[in-house]
Amino acid sequence: MVSYYLYQMNFEHSFCCLLLSQKCPFVILAHDIFGTRSVDREDGSPTLDTHVGSLFACMKPGARMITLHPLICLGRSITEANYARRKRKLKESCDASFFKEETHILKGPAVTWTNKDVNIYIYTRIKQSNTIKHNAAVFMCDNPSCTWKSPTLAVGEDGMLQDICIYCDAKRNITTRKRI
Repeated sequence: MVSYYLYQMNFEHSFCCLLLSQKCPFVILAHDIFGTRSVDREDGSPTLDTHVGSLFACMKPGARMITLHPLICLGRSITEANYARRKRKLKESCDASFFKEETHILKGPAVTWTNKDVNIYIYTRIKQSNTIKHNAAVFMCDNPSCTWKSPTLAVGEDGMLQDICIYCDAKRNITTRKRI
């Protein structure tokens, strides 16, 4: 028997612990409501997408997250990251990214706000080499000039997603948002 629970999102410690213990949370990120539209300031405050992405990166390998909108703050999937590494003549790695992504289409009317087909995005935390910290999400720099060949923790000490290589300060490339 499968049980489903609906929780209103807040980032209190108890909610974060609950989310991190789940194997497959469903997060409604439809129409970019948690993206740039969720922050009304230009002071660099993290968006709600970034908070959700950070929590996903802290989940155990094998955990899945389902959304109705792409979560671009996660960066490139393992497939995209290794493709970029091959193009730059770098070695592929299980540490190139910490997740894989699948896209599926729900034939309309699948949700109440539209009669159109709806894309769903399934993100799966993958097992990595764990050379830094047990089950920690990591990524590899894809800058060919970076002399450090070890992974960077995907989540910093502040609990938020890292978007730069801590060794060479190269910005981590992200996927391009595809509007449907």
